[in-house]
Amino acid sequence: MSVALRVLTLAVALGIVIVTVALRVASAQSPKQPHPKMQLLYIEDAAKVARADDPQSVRAFTDEIFSRSFCAQMAPSVKERIFRNELRYRHGEQPPVSQRDLVGALNEQVTAMAGAAASGQTAHLRTTDGQMQLFRSGLRRYVPHLLPTEGRPLSTNVSTDMSPAEVIFIATQLFQQKLHNPDYRVAPEEWERAARARVAHLQSKPGDLKPQSPRLGEPVVASPDEAALNLNEVGAALSDESSAAVDRIHAFLDRIGFQR
Repeated sequence: MSVALRVLTLAVALGIVIVTVALRVASAQSPKQPHPKMQLLYIEDAAKVARADDPQSVRAFTDEIFSRSFCAQMAPSVKERIFRNELRYRHGEQPPVSQRDLVGALNEQVTAMAGAAASGQTAHLRTTDGQMQLFRSGLRRYVPHLLPTEGRPLSTNVSTDMSPAEVIFIATQLFQQKLHNPDYRVAPEEWERAARARVAHLQSKPGDLKPQSPRLGEPVVASPDEAALNLNEVGAALSDESSAAVDRIHAFLDRIGFQR
């Protein structure tokens, strides 16, 4: 497998978008298209019925996260690992992942993969605590049952800790935005300032959608330019347990504390 393919497959699996693909998409001028948000509703439906005393319902939930993302063809060992860590988390046997640790791990991957490109061209691939927090808050509107309630009242508040399922869900969704959504092709600090300005504006003038600034967690669809991605080839690598891509994914999960 070529170096480029190994990088691309890891990016697709974890939402860590490689520079070569991101720059190709960023140069496209196609307008953003509306999205019916149905992909997230499927995840919400699975999340609602997932229970710690019903392992198969938890498996269906974590599998749904994969199936509604770029990594639908993920290797069984990775899917199994996410399922087992989520189930352990729901039984109080697996600690959560801190948002700060996830941000650091993602940025480490971006730094390693984007080393050959100019920093100004790849600034949007990084993330920050502020961007992560705002993005998680935005997505929670669509998947309020992402975290298990286990008899507690449903809350849409976002803490600094994340479940294993939320880690994978947020990572893939955030970097899908960075790949497809022009609003996210800026440095995360700039995105955060614009997003906070939008929130403040809407709070002061409900219903007024101006000024235009990032919509928090709004799903988007790929433009026709994404046809350049050979997803069949990538999917084949992701489904191959012996591939370097799958090895790198497991190494990433090691980094954020997921048990083997």
